[in-house]
Amino acid sequence: MRESDPIQKLYSAELEQSCLSCLIIDGENFYRFALPPEAFYLEKNKIIFKHILKLIIDKRSFDFVALIESLKSANDLEKIGDKGYLLEVTGREVSGIYYETYAKQLYDLYLRREAYWEATKFVNRILNEGDAISSFNEFVSSVNRKIIANAESVPLSEILNRVYDNIIGRFSNPRKYSGFPYRMAELDKYTKGLHPDEGELVYIGGEPGIGKTVMALQMAINLAMYSNLPGVFYSLEMTAESLVERMVSYIAGVSSEMIDSGEGGDNTVEKIMNAFEVLNKLPLYIVDNSRVGINEIRADLNRRVSDGVRFFVLDYLQLVRGFESATQSKPEREALISRELRSICKDLKLGGIVLLSVLKEAMDGVLPSKKQVRGAGDLVHDADVILLIAKHQPREGEKRNNDMRTIIIDKNRKRRANVVFDMFFVQNGIMSFRDVERRTIDLNGYIDRKDIHGD
Repeated sequence: MRESDPIQKLYSAELEQSCLSCLIIDGENFYRFALPPEAFYLEKNKIIFKHILKLIIDKRSFDFVALIESLKSANDLEKIGDKGYLLEVTGREVSGIYYETYAKQLYDLYLRREAYWEATKFVNRILNEGDAISSFNEFVSSVNRKIIANAESVPLSEILNRVYDNIIGRFSNPRKYSGFPYRMAELDKYTKGLHPDEGELVYIGGEPGIGKTVMALQMAINLAMYSNLPGVFYSLEMTAESLVERMVSYIAGVSSEMIDSGEGGDNTVEKIMNAFEVLNKLPLYIVDNSRVGINEIRADLNRRVSDGVRFFVLDYLQLVRGFESATQSKPEREALISRELRSICKDLKLGGIVLLSVLKEAMDGVLPSKKQVRGAGDLVHDADVILLIAKHQPREGEKRNNDMRTIIIDKNRKRRANVVFDMFFVQNGIMSFRDVERRTIDLNGYIDRKDIHGD
């Protein structure tokens, strides 16, 4: 191995020996931080660890002599350098109480080595094949799989302590919503807002032009404005400039037509200028790359979490690149992307608001259901909340109002679902969702009176 070889910085013979010595002192240390054999770079250390692990799993009496016998019976003693090397390992001046510290440092080196090997493969593929996009996506996916696949179990008592603190904290400081409110009273009443700490994934479905982007944009603005919640908006259809114009329209209360035409006078201009001041203070980020892939989204959110980001909006799922394969059908690809979005929310503790298209039969003015979401089976399973937006569904004796939309909460994993209610969508030429004081219908047959001020 050359002295300049980068891999020399990605392993430590002393650290490997320290971990082994702690385990030989007391095999129970293993349960404080369970290492995989691959964490040991040097082959002789890996062999020793595998024998220690076997003795621990078999629950046999475990000491220096038992380890020697295990190595002998497998003809592995000579491979490690005989008893002399074991004596060198056990002769290290270490204390078992530091095992967890040593093990975590060793595991970190292992992950960095894996990333290095994958990066080396990536560079070789680029040099030999030149397919940058597919090679990069494969590289990111491989690193993510190797890092995320290694899960560390947590004692129930530790989880109980966290949940206890959360529940008692709510009673000492009661609030109306358990999550961050969307500032849409009827929606907040049943969803209790967005729950980033739960890794909540919200899907919004509906036919084209029904108002999915308007609702998602309104949610993002309100979360950032009223809860000071940083978020990222991934716009795969609209440019960042078009998105900002819609934001200005919503904040200023000025129609998009008026903004397009430039008509309206000094009062309108003042409203628009004020809207820019408000928007300039919001902790929001925008990505408008139409070719963005699921791995780029994960990588970007990994970075942005350190900036305090708590949620993201994706407009929309079917346009996300990733998992392209000649043998992969479109529904299968969308299911894999959905599963990855589920993983992103859970791993990074982010709230996700993702827009979806629906099947053609849900575009005929009927009340849609989650079964009519494209790729329904897997996507429905991944979502915590499914909101569907439909053309106004008039009650008996009413006429359809084209300025209204009917909202269906068709899935709500931890809270009340199967609820239908109406919202204003267009008022004075301004597209935004606003509450309607009228009754709400439960799809299970329950009917109650809407109260936009509380439960």
